[in-house]
Order: sequence, then structure tokens, then C-alpha cells
Amino acid sequence: MCLWDSKERGGRPDIVQLVAAIYREWDAEVVFITSNWDGNKELMEGCKKLHIPAFVSLPRSCSGACASQDRYPLPLQGTLWDF
Repeated sequence: MCLWDSKERGGRPDIVQLVAAIYREWDAEVVFITSNWDGNKELMEGCKKLHIPAFVSLPRSCSGACASQDRYPLPLQGTLWDF
């Protein structure tokens, strides 16, 4: 987990680059993303471009079928409760 105080550090970081750096530094196997809709979308797309395996959390009300509907048009690789 990485917490970022945007007031203290002068604004919002490039989240994708921050995740990529931590992924490489920790020699991680996968990234788990739990954020709001915009955060999930930004990170999933960024991880896909960088070939970083990532899983996104979807609302509990979402069944597996809703991931392919217009509401969740991400290139989903899985959900946290698949494990």
C-alpha cells in the first residue's frame, strides 16, 4: 500500500509511473487495484500498456457478466474475489 499526501508532496503523482516503479522495486508478480472508477480505469490501462499483471476490484453488486457491459469497459484481468 502506498499513501500519498498531495498537500505535503505538491500535488497528485503520476499514479501509473508510481505503481510501475514499486512493482519493479519489489519484484512483484501482480498489482491489485482498489480505487474509485476513474482510478481503476487509469491504473488498469496503464498497467496493460506496461505489461504489468493487474487485478481490479469491482463493486460487489457486479456479477462477472457486467464486466463486459458498457458500465465497466476496462480490459479486466480479474477481480479481487476470484482468489
